[in-house]
Amino acid sequence: ALVALLSDRSYEVRKGAVLGRGHLGDPRAVGPLIRAVEDPSPSVLNAAAWALQQVTKEDFGATRDLPLFRKDQPDLEAVRNRVRSWSARR
Repeated sequence: ALVALLSDRSYEVRKGAVLGRGHLGDPRAVGPLIRAVEDPSPSVLNAAAWALQQVTKEDFGATRDLPLFRKDQPDLEAVRNRVRSWSARR
């Protein structure tokens, strides 16, 4: 079901799917979550990295939700690169 939801046209659906997996902490979701970090939506990218943090206990620098003010937002390209680097080592 997660894989199908990650292909949904709505970024809200994709974001909800990855956040749900993060709350569940299901290690079987690691592969789809890594792929979700490549999503074009900043909200989905951040949520996927946050979900991976919950599942793997690694710190990728993501937050559960993107802060309202840009100055408080994580550097999403750095977050994406941390996930890529971690994924290549596992």
